[in-house]
Amino acid sequence: MEGSPSLCARSWQGDILTGTARSDELLAIAIDEQGQILVAGYENGTTGVANVEPVGDAQGVVRKYSARGQLLWEHRIDTAGAETVEDLVLGRGGADIHVLGRTTGALGSFTNQGQFDVFVRTLDAHGKEQQTFQMGDERPQHPTKMALDATGALTIAGYDDLYVIGNYVAAFEDAFVLRLAPDAAGGTGQGLHEDWWYRYQTEGPDLLLGAAVDPAGTIFVAGIHGDPTPGGARVRMVGNDGTPGWTHDVSPIRDDVAYSVALSPAGDLYVSGATFLQLGDQQFGNQDMFVAKLDKDTGDVAWIAQEGWEDSEFPTAMTFDAEGNVYVAGTTFGGEDMGIFAMKLSPSGALLDTWRRDSAQDEEIWGAAVDACGRLFVVGYTQGELIPGTPNLGKRDAFLIKTDL
Repeated sequence: MEGSPSLCARSWQGDILTGTARSDELLAIAIDEQGQILVAGYENGTTGVANVEPVGDAQGVVRKYSARGQLLWEHRIDTAGAETVEDLVLGRGGADIHVLGRTTGALGSFTNQGQFDVFVRTLDAHGKEQQTFQMGDERPQHPTKMALDATGALTIAGYDDLYVIGNYVAAFEDAFVLRLAPDAAGGTGQGLHEDWWYRYQTEGPDLLLGAAVDPAGTIFVAGIHGDPTPGGARVRMVGNDGTPGWTHDVSPIRDDVAYSVALSPAGDLYVSGATFLQLGDQQFGNQDMFVAKLDKDTGDVAWIAQEGWEDSEFPTAMTFDAEGNVYVAGTTFGGEDMGIFAMKLSPSGALLDTWRRDSAQDEEIWGAAVDACGRLFVVGYTQGELIPGTPNLGKRDAFLIKTDL
């Protein structure tokens, strides 16, 4: 849906940096029909000291900004443990905001089951809590992406993180897909219940990083597979009852990854990721970005595009505009520091435009969204002065930036 002239005439008042003396990151972004921007992540976390992070007194945060970038409200999720919000999706008309996260604490009347539990909290359009659901086991769960289907069920993709007991590695990462269904009348009273939880038990690390659901309820997930050994960018189809469907390996080598999977406005299935191989017509650098269009019924590749520069590109987000153009954003690796980038491709994979920015320190993009006016926004963190004139406030600072694509 195209934005109204009055909405698109509203100028962006300036890119946003927020932070504390510790680490802060924005991990997800969504834009509603009014052009209001929702972002989520964590603040006040400790990073660089544990195998699963953030730790300490990290607090999950959700913020809503106007189309111009004015803060409308903020919602915090905070226990005595550590919380982070990994993803968010909007219900119909933006009336409900579903946020996905993990916690080492206990939310409401729930009891923490292990190191990090999964939680889902539903907010209204004004940021008020409507319901919360928490679940887990003894392993540290790391949910990454969430998708909403027509029945109101939420599909969550992620992985059980590296399970360390003392100095002993008890288990490597195992991917999972989890479906939470709405309670019927007279149900649990928590709004959601576990419909099914499917785990991929493999020899090596197995991570799911992306998820999408089509109108029929079919689930598509993407990541790095560990079967039989770690390696390869893999896309999987899963039925809405948890039955495994087709599997397609976009790349067979261990250092390649499928990071995002999504359905275009026309309903076509796309996957993006990073490769050290030549998957498209040309190889550009050490590690390149790829985008592939897949057949939803079989997983077969219809076409694959590969783009990059002389250094390495690692895409971590993919989104679309109303015309079906594909936007991929992520991190560039070259020299001593990491910068950020975004690319715009046509629905057939032709490169239309590129955008790059960096500071003298590291930064990464974790989420991207396009508003109805065709403006691409990205979120992530920086350790430098990524926004000119805005100095770093701590270890990692969270950013919301409008690109010029």
